[in-house]
Amino acid sequence: MPLSFSDLDLDVLSCICSELYKAGENIRGIYLLKPFSMTCRQVRTAAEPILFRSVVVELKLMRDCARSMRQLRQLPTLLRFVREFSLYPQTLKSLTYTHSPEDHDAQALLVDSPDDLPTCAFEFIDLLRSFNNLEKLTFKPCRELREAVNLNFPFAFAGSGLRLESVKFLATESSHTFLCAHFPSITQLALAIGELKEYDAAVWVRTGGRVKSLCLFHATRWDTPGIQTLVAHLPSVTELTMQGRTRLRKDLVHLRGLTRLTTLSLPRLSDLDLDYDPPWCGTSFFVDIGSPDLDAEIERARLRDEQMERELAAAKREAKRLALSVFPHLRTLRFEGTVFNLPRSSINDIEAVDQLEAEYDPLYKYPEYYSRH
Repeated sequence: MPLSFSDLDLDVLSCICSELYKAGENIRGIYLLKPFSMTCRQVRTAAEPILFRSVVVELKLMRDCARSMRQLRQLPTLLRFVREFSLYPQTLKSLTYTHSPEDHDAQALLVDSPDDLPTCAFEFIDLLRSFNNLEKLTFKPCRELREAVNLNFPFAFAGSGLRLESVKFLATESSHTFLCAHFPSITQLALAIGELKEYDAAVWVRTGGRVKSLCLFHATRWDTPGIQTLVAHLPSVTELTMQGRTRLRKDLVHLRGLTRLTTLSLPRLSDLDLDYDPPWCGTSFFVDIGSPDLDAEIERARLRDEQMERELAAAKREAKRLALSVFPHLRTLRFEGTVFNLPRSSINDIEAVDQLEAEYDPLYKYPEYYSRH
């Protein structure tokens, strides 16, 4: 019987590390695995493929991002484990309402030096070249940097010759179209669309012929020519995820160009403008224990809860009907944490759909990218 971890086979240690990571995944399993990996050299070897599977450079200025990426390139033995890479550059100082758009010094608040942006761009490209097995890429500068990035990064990427066939997932801002040509095998595309420009949408659709899963978020409106162009020219999309507040009754119809859609993931019901607005505390059942008429308080709370349940059921029913009216081939409808598996006869049997209950969605995991502003 082994007396220590160092006596175990590498395969056994790898299984232990994997299970430890999964056990703590909801609280970022890497934080549980990292201290365990320091137990001994053998455990460290087994843990490295998991620890370095996903690498994030965040909360850093452009020059610090460049430095971090340069340091990563000096670790080729670890880069071979990286499957997911995320880059979130920040500004030197966040622009506030005290700075007007006409402020000539505004650019000085974005970066320490004029060289920071191109330097970061070239380091980004060099690091991407160093990945042999990269599958997922997220690039999201803070909103104050977007315009500056679009002025500097395209020149670096245009002459780079970079082409990563292994990348299947890309998440970025819709205006960062300079990324399109360098990842020709994308099948999952996540775009922060804001007010998507039609010419930006045209670039994405030219390179998005293989996209099967589309995620759109941070939309200010859904009836723009840009969105119409995007959804009308992505013929392979079968899965759509919408994030952020939306008026489902008015907005969903503008996505009907996705004629092959079979899976739709919507924001939480309270964000769909379907007359369902639960209390922030998660329940309407609140009773003032000190009330002189406690029985009446309890009865009012019970009635409020019943009303909330009726509104919830009505919102679910309407969401299902709206989704099927726009996407008749829909088979899976998801809300935050729940899923409806729709039968093939759904469009012809609305009453059966109304009775269909939601199930817990074991695949649900709130995407980190959407929570970063």
